[in-house]
Amino acid sequence: RDASCFARWQARSSAVQAPGITIDCHPRGLATIRADRPVHAARLFEGKSPETVTEMIPLVFAVCSVAQGVAASHALGEASGRRPGKQAAAAQGALVRLEIAREHLWRALIDWPRFANVEVPADALASMQALLPAARSALFEGSPFAISPAVSIDRDALDRVLADFDDLLQNHVLGVAAEAWLELATLDDLARFSASSSAVVPALVAEIENRGWSSSCSADPRFLPRLAFDDIEAELTAATADRFIEAPELDGTARETTPLSRQSRSPLVEAVVAGHGAGMLARTVAAVNELAATSTDIVALLEGSLAPGIEAAAPGPDTGIAQVEAARGRLLHRAVVRDGRVVNYRIVAPTEWNFHPGGVVSRALATLPWSDRRSAHDQADLFVTLMDPCVAYSLEVH
Repeated sequence: RDASCFARWQARSSAVQAPGITIDCHPRGLATIRADRPVHAARLFEGKSPETVTEMIPLVFAVCSVAQGVAASHALGEASGRRPGKQAAAAQGALVRLEIAREHLWRALIDWPRFANVEVPADALASMQALLPAARSALFEGSPFAISPAVSIDRDALDRVLADFDDLLQNHVLGVAAEAWLELATLDDLARFSASSSAVVPALVAEIENRGWSSSCSADPRFLPRLAFDDIEAELTAATADRFIEAPELDGTARETTPLSRQSRSPLVEAVVAGHGAGMLARTVAAVNELAATSTDIVALLEGSLAPGIEAAAPGPDTGIAQVEAARGRLLHRAVVRDGRVVNYRIVAPTEWNFHPGGVVSRALATLPWSDRRSAHDQADLFVTLMDPCVAYSLEVH
């Protein structure tokens, strides 16, 4: 693979190598998850001006920096009484949407090939790296994370970005045009697709089906519903706020916020879940759905026919909360600004929901078959890769 592209990937990975997540799977249905992540890093922003924080956020968070920056822009905007405008929110939503696709592409081009036994050309990785910076330049003049970002849409430049993305998707990931994937609606459709080419996705789907893993790691998903801002405010101002940030629950239950929760009403996802449960195959299909719909969604966002996946409100004086749908699920930011300074900042990331000790990953891994330890390890490895914790993790199958 291209050395410079691999070096960038290593640099990206090293930023989140430690601390991380430790996953231990034991016979008789027991899976334990221990997290050692810097979930209180947002305290770094306290004492700073809102403008300084919007500059710091994408530097502090190497993974999903766009979603983090956009959430900060809206939370700080609400707290300061300076909301980003409608056009800015649409352009920010488009950039977040492309970041979601890029994160899925990382998995599809770097991790999935080792399970699907396929090779990915080095130029595909280099092409992927160029997409997000080019889109940022096509949408904004200056930082997209400013509280009032300057939107300057170069539609020709953006169309070139989306055309490059669609070519990458068709030639190296799907093996067919994105529209062809989005027309799949049944298990029979998916089976025919899996035999259609040797690209990454059909090869991975075929491997999952051939090894009998379609239903593997299936667990009741318990999707996270829309959260009311007053409820978020209550959780993040309570004496137990730190515990909520570290291991969030809703009504005493660890919830799931993932691509599957966003794609649960897709006809193909519904067909897979009906046939195989919310397991390995369903989660693969959900991620691919988001990839395939990327260009269509971005165009719809900019035309105003699709909501940007950003919600923000001021639940109290000097306080702003933002909810943003990021690659791995719902991202929450809460900021309090007084006299031009941030006096309190809190973040709840989707990883804390999904990798909660009693969450979906733990419950899914507890269903692993133990007749074949090697197979159990391989299934656990692929499942955690599909769930993508965004940090380094260790996995042991005992």
